[in-house]
Amino acid sequence: MKNANQWFNSGLAYGILALFLFFSFLVSEQNSFAMPHGSFTHIEIPSTDGITVYADFYPAADASAPVVLLCHQAQFSKGEYRTIAPELQKKGYHVIAIDQRSGKSAREVPNKTAAEAEAKGLAVEYPDALPDVLAAVHYIKKTYPANPWILWGSSYSASLAFIVAQKEQPMAVLSWSPGEYFTFEDRTIADWGSSVECPIFITSSQEEAPACKAISQDWLSEHITQFIPAAAGIHGSKALWPEHEGNAEYWDALWDFLESLKG
Repeated sequence: MKNANQWFNSGLAYGILALFLFFSFLVSEQNSFAMPHGSFTHIEIPSTDGITVYADFYPAADASAPVVLLCHQAQFSKGEYRTIAPELQKKGYHVIAIDQRSGKSAREVPNKTAAEAEAKGLAVEYPDALPDVLAAVHYIKKTYPANPWILWGSSYSASLAFIVAQKEQPMAVLSWSPGEYFTFEDRTIADWGSSVECPIFITSSQEEAPACKAISQDWLSEHITQFIPAAAGIHGSKALWPEHEGNAEYWDALWDFLESLKG
């Protein structure tokens, strides 16, 4: 029979083994799952003219998931998406929200790319942000070469999205309150969008809906889903912010469109 010391030593050994297995399980669990819903990391992407595109990255649990690139509206920053990106992440998407050089801040998140561009004396009008969006697209293609990706724009970047899509061929474009805010290479936004062949989701406030319809009226109708809210709605992606009336119907329309891409 075992004496007291033998029993104690045996129990201690089993206890140490149990603790080792428990902590090994915790480590394996942490390595097998993405960061918790709503968590993000900061990444920096070099733009083509020497400034940095600062971004928030919200990883999906599935490494092969589609990547959604979120571009903000005028005077804003990647903070526009602090309440939106976690919902996309929760639905299984990788999400990258960027600062563009044309902007300021949103939801108390300053636009670091714009600050750097201004410090270097670079132009910061709406079309000047195109290199920043393209840099982010090229980062996605290099980092996730096998993953489909979706381009999302808000206000002026909703118009930039059609220029980028014509050049880079995303899986889909989501355009929140696009307009003829500028021309690029002597072409209108309507002209740029006419050669985009992927599915397009366009939405806006009720008041903006006719202008959005006019931009896309000559495009292939089977490519376009235009959502017009029953409520008055609001300009840009901030229509999805929880404090804005009618946000739920925008969310429902968004989920329906994204679900249609899976078919």
